[in-house]
Order: sequence, then C-alpha cells, then structure tokens
Amino acid sequence: MQIHLYNEKGEAVKEFNLSSGKIYNFGINQKEKTFGILTSDDEGRILFKLAVDDDTRGEILDAGCDDALLVNNKPVNRSAVKLNDEILADNHLLRIGKPVKLQNYFFIEAKNHEEPIVVSEQAEENIVISSILPMQDQPVSVSDQLEADSYSQEKMHQQLGSLLDVTRELNNTFNLERLVDKIIDYVFQVMLIDRVAVIIYKPKEGKKQHLISRAACRRGLKCTNVAISKTILNAVLRDKVAVATSNAMEDPRFRSQDSVMEQQIRSAICLPFLHQNLLLGAIYADSLNPAVKFSTQDLQFLSILGNLTSIAIKNALRFSEMELELQGWKSGVPIDKLIIGNSSKSRELYALIRRVATSNVTVLLMGETGTGKELCARAIHQLSARRSKPFIAVNCATIPENLLESEMFGYEKGAFTGATARKLGKFELAEGGTIFLDEISEIPFELQSKLLRVLQEGEFERLGSPKTIKVDVRIIAA
Repeated sequence: MQIHLYNEKGEAVKEFNLSSGKIYNFGINQKEKTFGILTSDDEGRILFKLAVDDDTRGEILDAGCDDALLVNNKPVNRSAVKLNDEILADNHLLRIGKPVKLQNYFFIEAKNHEEPIVVSEQAEENIVISSILPMQDQPVSVSDQLEADSYSQEKMHQQLGSLLDVTRELNNTFNLERLVDKIIDYVFQVMLIDRVAVIIYKPKEGKKQHLISRAACRRGLKCTNVAISKTILNAVLRDKVAVATSNAMEDPRFRSQDSVMEQQIRSAICLPFLHQNLLLGAIYADSLNPAVKFSTQDLQFLSILGNLTSIAIKNALRFSEMELELQGWKSGVPIDKLIIGNSSKSRELYALIRRVATSNVTVLLMGETGTGKELCARAIHQLSARRSKPFIAVNCATIPENLLESEMFGYEKGAFTGATARKLGKFELAEGGTIFLDEISEIPFELQSKLLRVLQEGEFERLGSPKTIKVDVRIIAA
C-alpha cells in the first residue's frame, strides 16, 4: 500500500510504502519535529495506527489526534480504509494510492465558511443535470434535458431574497474582494454545497490577467485549498458556457478525467462571468455528497447571480481604472519631490519619466555611479499604475554569483544543502509591481537565459521545483 502526504498547497511531498500484514504508527517525531512513521526507537506522539491488509485495503485507529481523525471528511475512531481514501489527522492530509496529478487542478487557498450547511433529509430524486448551457447577457434558459424539480416555496423565497440582497450589494460595492466574499456567502445560503470558488480576470491585450481568487469550504469540511478540476474549468473558460452535472463520476464527459475521479466529485456547477461576451471570470460550486443533486433552480439561481455579478465586476474594474487615472493626474506633477533639480536637463528628464511611466515597457537606465538611477526607477514606479504594488530593488553586483539565482527566483525546501524552508525570490515578491535590477551587467551568462525567459514569457521555476510560476512584473534595469 502507498500513502501520500500533502502540504497546505495540495502538493504531494512525501510517500510511504507499506507492507501487507503489518501495523504502522503515524505521528510526530519529537526530535525531528516532522510527521511520518514512528518506529519503536523513535520518541514522539502517535496520531493514528494503520493496519495494512493488502495493497488497497486496511484499517485505521485514532491513537491520539487532538482533533477528530477524519476519513473522507467523516470523523472516525476506527474505520476500514481503501484505495483513494483521504485521511486528515491534525491538519496532516494523506491519501491512499497514487498521488494527485497537480497539473489537473487549479488551486485556490480556502477558508472555512462560518455558517454550518445542513443537508436536507429529503434528498431530491431523479434530478439529472448533465448538459452544457450557452451563457448570455440575460438569464439563461434551462435546457429541456434538465428535469424540473420540486423545490419548496421556502427555498424559492430564499433564493429570490438572496438575489434581492446581492442586487443591493452590487449597486453599492466597487471593492472586488468584498464583492466576491458576498457572492460566496449568498451561494452557501441557498445551495447544499461543500465547496465554492470564484475567480476574477481582467481582460488585458487579448489575454486574461488574474486579479482575485477566493474559495471557501462548508463548515466542518477541513481544507486549506479548493482544487478545481481543470477539465471542468477549462471547458467553461474556453467555450464561455455553463457546465452542470449531478454525478461527474458517471458523466461521460468527465468520468475518464483524473481530476474528477481523484476528488470523487458528485454534483458540480461551473459558469463564466460574461459582460458583452467578454470573459471576466468564473464561479464553481460542488458537492462530494452523493445524496445532494443540484437542481435546475440551482443552475438558474447561479446564472442570474453570474449575470448580475458580471455587471458589478465591469463597474468595479472601471472604477479602479478611474481611481488610478485620478491618482496619476494628482501625482503627475511632483517629480521634484522625488528628484531635486530644476535645470533644463532635469525638466527634460522629468518629462521623459512621465512619458515612460504611463507605459509598461522594460526600461534600461544608464549613468555613472551616484547619478540617481535608482531614484529615477522609483519615480517611474510611483507615477505608474503599479504604484500600489511592491518596488523591489536588487543590486546584482553585491550578491555572490552562486546565490544570485536563488535570490532572484527563490527555492524549495531541500533544493540544496541548507534550504530548510521554501523561500520566495525577488520576482515573486515584486508581483504586480516593479523590480529594479541595478548593475545588471554583473549577472553571469548562465543566468541570463533564465532572465530572458522572464522578460519574454513572464515565467520561471524556483530552484528544486518543476512547477512554472507566472509573474506580472515590470523590469527596470541599470
């Protein structure tokens, strides 16, 4: 039997190979302060015992968890376990079987929703939702393939009341983060869901610029992130359509996809935020409970909510742009507060800085030591739309050659001797803002190809990690 340990980002970080017919103690090693298998020679605290029957089956026993031992999100004291089961012991997440393929998921850090969600004892029967619906700027009509469901008057009034509340909120909210949190709250109020996620994009030169990701889990369902199936999400973003299913594991469109089977997804709805056919994001909701089947009313509710949200997102984005324009207009004059000088050459420099600041081009500053190259770089940043984001200055000449790559791009724990924890590089720290590379000519030739890739593609990998990281950073060099 194989057991895989996952970190808070949903990445498989450790693998345990267990032999049939043996009993293993899992817990915290007191000396190393790490989670793993404890032998008779180890000092530590045992969290649970696992008796292995064969490669796919075994039995688990709570032996000292501070919180309840969970198997597939259900508290247990003793329980049979099998292939693909998830075990959560005091925030240590394990899975029996093959590790999850991270490329199948879009991970969003999650919080636990404050209000408990109770599944109705009268589960809906014979509701089959397995269709793809075109999205429009008006509420979408439900496909004939979806059977009508018998919702109570109480739930119908609850949904209408939530739509009224969210309409009032949208009319008075220009803060995207507060808006997204409200949307998540409304969805939890009216739908029997385990997880919900909202992603907001800003259209930028024909591409999607990621702005906000928010996710939440039902209270009692412990999770540090929501892993959205890329199969479902990509279908929504690519085709700009809503996708709904009452049992993804048996749906012919999804049952062959690893991401669906690995998470045991039952009911799921994902639909895009569209404004005049412009993609602004998506909302995703699912349930892992086979007794919960999303209804046509759920799809209609989310569709109307999505249309209202799309308008609000567009208004909030425009409001943000107007604020930046106003700040730029206000801050366009006082360059002399950043750089002292009133000669004709200084005024020419100020005009050039203002002109460059409004664009997003890479800038190369040239001048003798002490002439104020970093001051000019800071002025360009302060007068740009990135002023609210970080300005990171790096002197390439003062960092030893063998440390420069790890300083610029970061590293993972265990990437080299002494790498005891993950470290973010300067490019990640400057996300959304500006990075100033002083003495750029001192960068060794071997590192220049990696820097060129960041310049051209906006992506790189940390040392010790195969995962590609996308960054939105303006580069100013000297």
